[in-house]
Amino acid sequence: MKRDDFEIRDMDTADDFDYDYTDEELEQIERRDTGREEVRPEKARKTRESREKGRKSDMASGRTPRRSQAPGRPAGGKGQRPPGGSRKLLTAVIAVAAVCVLVSGGLLVRNYLADQKEKAQIETLRENAKTADSQNVQQTQSSAVAPETVQQPTPPTVDQGGDGQQTAEPMRTEPERVANPYADSYAKNADMAAWLTIPDTTIDYPVMQTMQDENYYLQRGFDKKANKNGSLILDTDSILDPIGTNLIIHGHNMKSGAMFRHLFDYEDEKFYQSHKNIKLFTKDSERNYEVIAVFYTQVYKKTEEVFKFYKFFQANNEAEFKDYYDNIKKLSLYDTGVTAEYGDRFLTLSTCSYQVENGRFVVVAKEIEPGASYLPLP
Repeated sequence: MKRDDFEIRDMDTADDFDYDYTDEELEQIERRDTGREEVRPEKARKTRESREKGRKSDMASGRTPRRSQAPGRPAGGKGQRPPGGSRKLLTAVIAVAAVCVLVSGGLLVRNYLADQKEKAQIETLRENAKTADSQNVQQTQSSAVAPETVQQPTPPTVDQGGDGQQTAEPMRTEPERVANPYADSYAKNADMAAWLTIPDTTIDYPVMQTMQDENYYLQRGFDKKANKNGSLILDTDSILDPIGTNLIIHGHNMKSGAMFRHLFDYEDEKFYQSHKNIKLFTKDSERNYEVIAVFYTQVYKKTEEVFKFYKFFQANNEAEFKDYYDNIKKLSLYDTGVTAEYGDRFLTLSTCSYQVENGRFVVVAKEIEPGASYLPLP
């Protein structure tokens, strides 16, 4: 493309680029009539003088006379190149952006791989427990007598009628103890306090408890490695041995569906009707629970004198029990029809909700008939 083919802007614009024209170009511009404002002769003269002055200065200093490039016509290429400083800044910005993208992508990949590894490990533990449980069932079925009779060498006698006649006390029986199906899980991590399962749901996880640091597993998986899902956590004020009135388990509400995300399914009473039961496998036994209340609440300030479900762990008297029971029934989204009385024990599942600041969604279940009793862990 010839230089004449470039559209020449008015001289005010040209001055902004410090452009010096050749004699031929100045004459050509003066002769052109394109409908635009013509170049003023005085402006052209000043430009010619400025060019001559620059040429003489170059010759006096021994430098080769230079010729300025027209606006929009950089040497050796098409279009206007940005100044050197701008190019460096642009390069730096692009480099930083590229690094950020690479780091973010790397973190996403790392988190994804860690999540998949944790899922695979938990699934393996589940399968091991199913296998062990099946073996327990077979062992029980092959036994001649289901309950194990505990023979006492000399059964104690009591005088029931006050007539001096001694009557033998009835023999005590207890369920046959079987191997803990989660023995493998307990062996892999001593911080595991129990295993929680809500049948026919995705809630099927180990429950961790670290007395010295309750939040240790807040962002760690079963393998103790960083994991955004965290783990289910048994509150440090919850006591398993001897078991207290109320056990509280906390879990994240993950968008991926992990942990306690599907606890919110209990908002729907129809879901409750088909998922009333919850199982907790501790070191010594299987504990069965039935949902008694489902409600929304929040974590309050210490100074607020309101019902705080997360402060109830042990009923020291009937009044304390009744206060807790009455409040959870009052808050419940629907009436489950399940009742409780002093002496009963509860399991409370809690996760974050966003209906208010520091909101919580809570499912409370009452312990019902006991399940299998387990042999001591190796």
